[in-house]
Amino acid sequence: MNRGPGAQIGRIRVSRGWTLAELARRAGISRQSLLTIEQGHVPRADTAVKLAGALGTTVERLFSPTDEVWAGTPAAHARWTEIDGRLVLHPTTSVVADVRVREDGRWEALPGARPPDRVLAVAGCDPALPLVAQFLERQHPGWFCDVLAVSSRAALTLFEAGLVHVAGLHLFHPDGYNRPHVGPGAAVRQGIRAAAFEVGFAARQPNDLAEWPARWQGGTVAIGPAGAETAALATRTAQAHALGPPRHTTAAPGHDESARLVAADHADLAVIPRAVAELHALQFLPLAVQPFDWVAALPLAPGVERLLATLAHPTVQRALGGLPGYSLEHSGHPVWVVDPLNA
Repeated sequence: MNRGPGAQIGRIRVSRGWTLAELARRAGISRQSLLTIEQGHVPRADTAVKLAGALGTTVERLFSPTDEVWAGTPAAHARWTEIDGRLVLHPTTSVVADVRVREDGRWEALPGARPPDRVLAVAGCDPALPLVAQFLERQHPGWFCDVLAVSSRAALTLFEAGLVHVAGLHLFHPDGYNRPHVGPGAAVRQGIRAAAFEVGFAARQPNDLAEWPARWQGGTVAIGPAGAETAALATRTAQAHALGPPRHTTAAPGHDESARLVAADHADLAVIPRAVAELHALQFLPLAVQPFDWVAALPLAPGVERLLATLAHPTVQRALGGLPGYSLEHSGHPVWVVDPLNA
């Protein structure tokens, strides 16, 4: 795909389902002129103004060079978003995608692709994130929210690299949750409380929880991905009982997968939120109530502002408040700030 001046025009046009002829008509220019501009020709100033007006944007934004970056290993299909003027491609195995990668390695927008500047990318492990994303799309037509279900540390890594708009964290530190893990960067980072939820051991039978030290030492424990806070919580709990690492572990990429391993009798214990345990009809032993904060850069991007508006909506508050083990105290409130390096 062309990356020079006008690279965004074809992308925006395709995302809106317009043909070359349709956009040319709306802009009052010839189809051939539009084709040459999409191929990299720099238009006259008056033509640029017409195109920007037809697409509802500015000349500067429309004709700025756009770099793209993959958030992960390039794949045959991807979803996209725009962060700080850069196109970010998230590989996907879903049939729903914005981008197709051709055999020569170059990518192209698919018909019906979403406008990338209207796609909010949120990473984190809170089981409620997909629910919030659905509400956002209903309450703000024309906006979209993609959730990347990853551990808190992985979410923070994606955020620090500029690959998501928001990272969801529930990371313990002796000085407090979340904030000490966010280092200073090029921008002010704000923590916004989304919720607090119970995390603990989950098992099939009450006896498995009553005898969890024995299951820890002699059974199989479903451990989240490397660096996951749930794995760290399990280790801290075991150490407090003078127990070493579990003898047998099985890796699980997320809370839901950990619950499935226990439910299918492939693991004796898992450390997951109460809401996930109850969803899978598992017994639950609470270990901690952990705040879950959203981390975003200031000033807040328009999509992040809509995310906060969605969280504050009474319908969403009732839905989240009804989840087992959830507390919404201070939900939606800024709770901490980390200043940039050059502050």
